[in-house]
Amino acid sequence: MAIKQFGVDIDLDLNQLQNSRAENGTGFTTGGAPSTGRFMYDTVTGRLLYDDGTNIQTVAILSDVAGLLDFKGGYNANTNTPNLTSGVGVKKGDYYVVTVAGNFYGTPLEVGDSLFSNVDSPVTLAEWTIVQGNTVPASETVAGVVKLSTQVLTDAGTDDLTAVTPLKLKNANYLPHKYTSASTTVGGGTPVTITHNLNNINPIVSVKRDSTGALVTYAIDNFTANSFDITKNGANVNVTVAVTG
Repeated sequence: MAIKQFGVDIDLDLNQLQNSRAENGTGFTTGGAPSTGRFMYDTVTGRLLYDDGTNIQTVAILSDVAGLLDFKGGYNANTNTPNLTSGVGVKKGDYYVVTVAGNFYGTPLEVGDSLFSNVDSPVTLAEWTIVQGNTVPASETVAGVVKLSTQVLTDAGTDDLTAVTPLKLKNANYLPHKYTSASTTVGGGTPVTITHNLNNINPIVSVKRDSTGALVTYAIDNFTANSFDITKNGANVNVTVAVTG
């Protein structure tokens, strides 16, 4: 094919360039900054290309974006409006926001939840993705947001709208607090101090001999709010001390 080269820009003075074609071929490589904006047609893929000065890029067509999210509007989960369970007319990427609570394939939906179609014409729950978006307060029958209880509310034991954490429950003043020591050696008539930090000067104390698992009775005295002494005469033994206060 004969080629006529121009070494300067061509100004058509706003006249049309008619019956022209992009450069045809395949395996194009970028020409760097001087070729920025160059258009080509790949005869193998049938796609229009352009040079951005760094790489050869493909011009997007409609099929490239098919399946991306497409907001279709609200969904009444109580009446199944529009009819999503039939799958008719639903495309991959279509999504809806629940405006009226109800069930979807037996799954409860709340206002603010979103439904995303994973395939064209979905007819099962597995072909949808449900994203919980509601911010309604949680209850015994409704899933939603929940506020954590304070220690004061936990201790009072009357609030029914907040959730109690394990730590709050452990520290609740109406429950007995517990402490269990590591294996401790006692004997020879020497007092051994057990520090429990339960802030109780009259705790319930039990002592178990490690070798037999039997409960034993030794001298326990010098009580403070957070500790006491345990004393055993005779040979040393290992014990575990449990404290409830």
